[in-house]
Amino acid sequence: MTGRAFWLLTLAFGMISISAAAIRVHFIPFLIETGIDSSAAAFATGIIGIMQVVGRVIFAPLEQRYSIRGIIVWIFGLHVVSLSLLLFGETTALIGMFILIFGAAQGAVTLARPSMVAELYGVSHYGRISSIMALFLTLTSTSAPLIASLLYDRAGNYQPVVWMVVIFAFAATAVVFMVKRQAPPSEAVPQPARIIASKS
Repeated sequence: MTGRAFWLLTLAFGMISISAAAIRVHFIPFLIETGIDSSAAAFATGIIGIMQVVGRVIFAPLEQRYSIRGIIVWIFGLHVVSLSLLLFGETTALIGMFILIFGAAQGAVTLARPSMVAELYGVSHYGRISSIMALFLTLTSTSAPLIASLLYDRAGNYQPVVWMVVIFAFAATAVVFMVKRQAPPSEAVPQPARIIASKS
């Protein structure tokens, strides 16, 4: 659990969690700041939720055909692309593209993390390791909106916040490349099998 792969994976998902949580919590006020009315902003947030379902549907068959690490790189890359769109303007088209790409990537990432943990450590160790990782990710996701608020209060606009989430998403993508696959821990031999082996 304390191996390099665990900490790199936790770091990568922690940074993507900061990016996603910061922008999700502040998305409605961000849109209102761009001139979009509150009802339209709430509707846009709802579309992100719908796209999360789409992202999960797309992820499921891909997991059976491609490397899970490669898929995660693509998912994190989509986070970078979608968040970067917010740097290039605040037009309806760019915001619409952000909603579609970011929502799908967010949906896929919720399935990608457990799949990666299971591949690295095996099913029997999945529950313990995933729970410990989730503890760290909870801390990062809950602190992200506060960090974003401090940046906004200091700058008076959301530009530094957008830069922060883009940088964190890019860094998370880079860290995933450093995660090397390792053999899952050896499984314990079931007690009945040991008894049979000792008698043969």
